[in-house]
Amino acid sequence: MPYFYGMKIIHTADWHLGQRFYDYDRTFEHGAFLSHLTQLVVSQDADALLISGDIFDVSNPSAISIRQFYTFLKEVIAARPTLQIIVTAGNHDSPSRLEAPQPLLDSTRISIIGTVSKRPDGAIDYAALTIPIQDAQGSIAGYCLAVPFLRPGDQPAVEGSESPYTDGIVKLYEEAAEHIAPIREPHQFVIAMGHLHTSGAALSPDDKSERTSVGGVECVSPAVFSERFTYTALGHIHRAQRVGADHVRYSGSPIPMSFSEENYVHQVVLVEAEGSAPPTITPLPLPIAAPLLRIPKTARPLDEVVQLLRDLEDVGDRPMDGAPYLQVNVLVDGPEPGLKHRIQTALEGKYARLARIEGVLPDGKPEEESSTPDRLDQLQPVDVFTKKYRQTYQSDPSNQLVELFNELYHSIEN
Repeated sequence: MPYFYGMKIIHTADWHLGQRFYDYDRTFEHGAFLSHLTQLVVSQDADALLISGDIFDVSNPSAISIRQFYTFLKEVIAARPTLQIIVTAGNHDSPSRLEAPQPLLDSTRISIIGTVSKRPDGAIDYAALTIPIQDAQGSIAGYCLAVPFLRPGDQPAVEGSESPYTDGIVKLYEEAAEHIAPIREPHQFVIAMGHLHTSGAALSPDDKSERTSVGGVECVSPAVFSERFTYTALGHIHRAQRVGADHVRYSGSPIPMSFSEENYVHQVVLVEAEGSAPPTITPLPLPIAAPLLRIPKTARPLDEVVQLLRDLEDVGDRPMDGAPYLQVNVLVDGPEPGLKHRIQTALEGKYARLARIEGVLPDGKPEEESSTPDRLDQLQPVDVFTKKYRQTYQSDPSNQLVELFNELYHSIEN
């Protein structure tokens, strides 16, 4: 029987290339992360890299985002020629678009799985989801079950189930494990990939980035993974964490995707696997190229806030690409038409980028949440536009902008 030294595998997910943070471009931040990831692959002598979904932020990514992704693949392979890369699609990715270049990659050690292939009889082709993980000499050290985000109809049917989607996901992983069992040797590990929400996964109270459906019916028990696989590389939840067992993990997002992720520890996960033995798991923290900043931490009157902003460090000759994203918390009594202008004026020449202004009323609630909600069917279109504008910019739209909106709306209506 051949002997394999432990294989080093890096698990990451939820890159969201192309995401704009309050209309700021993040190409610089993603570039810094990808550069650091390449360095980790080399310094850790990684044998494989697993990317568990949401490579892009939207299903139709920009040319810049696509170029950034494939430039990374080229550079990381050049830096570590023996590296094997396995990529699966997330719910933000277009499955077919993501895997379209696979014919060009067949001669490489890169595999991209976007869709769940079916056999002519309609059954899932588990062989297409099962990817051998090879060592530098080409021997099979283990197998990876590369499962992308499952859309309704991807998973097998479960007769009489009250939760057909969730139970279908469980059945898929059960059947996949059964498919691998007869071909797996005792000295080979099995890693599963998934992009989904597991029951018990922790979220920040205000994290709305990756919500489940109403009632949590899309939550899958982590037991289906812990009982069957050497390690499970999950994506979809942006907070890095273990779920149910030490070897079932979300790697988390590599950079903060919202202010709710301000205190997340952003990381990738190094997995050292050898046969069916429990793997050695080491989180590798990531540097943040552009941090998040709240001033003040709790809302204070506008005059005090303005002074705090004036005390920030000057930008000098530094580029703004790495400047902190700033949320300004202001204590208000009601609408403040000149609020944004005063804050922008105080920030002129400062090393910070204004992302959002949170107006907080004396009762502690955000301004937009403190008033009684209006029924949408009782509002005129211009009222909806005005409310959204206030929520976004903390000021009223100009008369000219309102007139332009009305002109546009009536031209569409007619």
